[in-house]
This record gives sequence, C-alpha cells and structure tokens, in this order.
Amino acid sequence: MQQIKSTVTSLLSKGKKALLPEKIVTKINNNNGKCGTNSILSNARTKRSGRVTIPYRIVMLNKINNISILEKFEEGLVILLENNDYFILLEKEKEDEFSKYLIENIGSDNVVSCVVCIRSEKGDSGSSRAREILEKFKPVFEEKVWSPIKRKAIFIKDKDKDKDKDKENKRSLITEGNSKWEGEYYYDISGGDQITQTSHPEKSKDIQLFNEYFDYANETECFNIDCVMLYFILHCHDINIYIPEDDVDKMKKNFEEYFITIDYEDGNILNDEIVPECLIHNEEMNKTILYCPITLEPISIKYLEIESSKENNSKEHNYIDICHNEARSKDLLYYDKKRNIILTGARARNLFWGTHLGNMQQQDFTIKEYVENEEKKYLKRKYLKRKNLTNI
Repeated sequence: MQQIKSTVTSLLSKGKKALLPEKIVTKINNNNGKCGTNSILSNARTKRSGRVTIPYRIVMLNKINNISILEKFEEGLVILLENNDYFILLEKEKEDEFSKYLIENIGSDNVVSCVVCIRSEKGDSGSSRAREILEKFKPVFEEKVWSPIKRKAIFIKDKDKDKDKDKENKRSLITEGNSKWEGEYYYDISGGDQITQTSHPEKSKDIQLFNEYFDYANETECFNIDCVMLYFILHCHDINIYIPEDDVDKMKKNFEEYFITIDYEDGNILNDEIVPECLIHNEEMNKTILYCPITLEPISIKYLEIESSKENNSKEHNYIDICHNEARSKDLLYYDKKRNIILTGARARNLFWGTHLGNMQQQDFTIKEYVENEEKKYLKRKYLKRKNLTNI
C-alpha cells in the first residue's frame, strides 16, 4: 500500500519535485477536491467525501431505505423530504420504521438526518402546487417551532476577530458531519407572475452546507479514482515528454499490482467494459495507448493542459473531460457489500478520460450502448442506401 501511495504522491506533486505540469495535477486534484454546486445551500466546490443531500424519492428508487446502509455516507447524509413527502410519511410512520425514523430525525445531528424541502416541480410552470404545499406547511413550521437551515453560530466565522470563535471552525471541517448545521426546512419557489418565495433570501457563505449525492465518494474511493485516472494518463502516447519510459513502466506496474487487490461486487477496479475501449494497442507505435472511446482519438498528454475559456466557459475540441460510463443523470446508487460502501456515479469503475466532443456525443449512453447504437445507425444507413438505389 505504501508503494502505491508513493506513486500517486509523486505524480501529484507540485513545485520542484513535479513530474507533470501544474495544470494537469490541478485538473486531477479538482476531480475529487471540487464537487459540483447543484445541491440546495451548496458548498463552494468542496471534496467529494463531505456531507451530502439526497431526495427521499432517490433513496426509494435505489432501494437503499436502510439506515445502516445510509450511514455509509460517512460525513453525514441529509435526506430531502420534497414537497408533499412529509405528509405522506406521516401516514406511513406507524407501520414503517424507515418512515418513522425520518419523521423523528428532521433537523437531527445523526449521521442520517432529514429536512423538509419545498421547491418548484417539473411541469408546474407557475409553481402553483409548490405554493399550495408551502401554505400547508406554515402552521406546521409555527407549531413545531421549526426554522430555516443554517450553520450553527459556533461555526460561523467572527468577522471582528482574526481567529474563529471555535478552534474546530475550519473550512475543511464545515463539510463534515450533521452537527455543524441546524434548522428543519428550506424552500425556494419561483415561476409564473408571482414573486419568488424563499426561506434564504440572502446569499451568504454562512449557508453553504451541502454537496449533491451523485458526486459522493468516501476517502478510500477517492484514492481509487485517482489511481485509475492516473493509470490512464500513463498511457498517453506522448507521456514521455514529461516522464521517462522506464519510470512510466515502473509506475504502471505499481498500479497494476495494486489493482489486482481491489475488487468490487461487480468486478475488478479496472472495469472490463471501459478499459478495452480506452486502452488500445497501437500497432504502428507497438504499445497500448489512451484513446477517447467515443471519438477514437488518441489523447495527448498536452490535451490535459488545455483549460476552458474563463470568459464564456467554452471548451475547445481537444479539451479533456472526466467522463462517466454510466451517466450520473440516471440517479443510480449502489451499496457494495464486498467493500461495504455506497457507490455513486463518481466511482473508480465508472470514470474515464474523453474529449469534450466525445463526452457530448456520448449523451446518456454507456460506452457499450453508444457503440451498439452507432452500429445500428451504420447498418440502417447502409440498408436505406441499398434500398434507395434499387428503387431508382
């Protein structure tokens, strides 16, 4: 284990000891260190392993309505009872332990906590349904003395002092655990001609609290993601611009020896649906090199240095994305019994490097589904051309 950690550390080093350009190291570090900002009261691009929110409907969709499983979100999970969910669970709590737990843990400090979340629904352009539900909740908020979600006062930086009020009030710790925040509800309703109704009218760092569930990976899985993505990079056809071939071969061997020891419930860490499509033997060069599996274009190590335009966030053709084999938009989560962890779309067996163009072309297909779809289109085109020619 020490050897593989040393290999990863050397590849991700900056400064005088750096093997790779700083832009590439930053790109890899940002993969696990800066999540998206799609959650309610979203954190400002923090690590994957931090506290997350997940809608109740997604929990039920993936059949992980088990507290012992959900506690695998180690730094805290907040289940969102969206719109009418709370009232539905009230009717079920007497005969259903999971429903009872959620009702009893609204705003709790437990690893698995819960909040009420009211927001506009798809298909309700005027948000009339959400507004009706908010009115339904107002007496509940008053009766139970519930309040909007926010950081606990002790974890809000004192602007009048150089040091924080509490010695544990560090930015890195704000994302860990459900003891750092308080409150029971959040609402944000807009649409139609009516004014926006929101529980949090002021945008402040003091209400940056959560990551979205589909970006989650615990610390061990984050390390495994780094390992797989670095292993792919070592197969760039021009990697020797930065790292001598002998050193590349040694690093590949270190990764491969580590990978042999890492199995998941559905197979080895090197996904046999992804790897053969990304790492392809090039006869002319007589070695296996990294390709975008969608565009079938060799990926140059130089491509990983290309940045998106800060002016318009545009990305040129050769910009390299971190791609998902199974689209995160499918809302799929897995409890891996073999490794005893929760896995999301952000997992080592699901990620690969691809060109930005390839990422867009892939849409919501897996690599296998994309290839099969392209083959169908090719055969259909061939058939239609033949048919049209014979009808002339």
